[in-house]
Amino acid sequence: MKDENEDIMKLIEEEKVKNYDEQRNELRLEAKELIQKIQEENVKNYNIKRKKATEYKVGDYVAIKRTQFTQESKLYPKYLGPFAVTAKKHHERDITDTKRV
Repeated sequence: MKDENEDIMKLIEEEKVKNYDEQRNELRLEAKELIQKIQEENVKNYNIKRKKATEYKVGDYVAIKRTQFTQESKLYPKYLGPFAVTAKKHHERDITDTKRV
């Protein structure tokens, strides 16, 4: 009688563990899908506010905005350059090599 009760309790415990594992895996998959969906929405909303990078061609002239200011820099020009674009690198974003004119 005691052995039968212990066997039944073990079976019940194994079933509980199995159900718990299944529920946990289902919740993890559900959470993963929701996180992915929210991340896609965030990327979409973020990209709406961004403007596309300017594409330069070889031979174009560009000016680079000065970002570091010091005291007495009020009279310095706001832009460095002009620079002539001499080559294009092929990356995810078009990054250009420039040569001072």
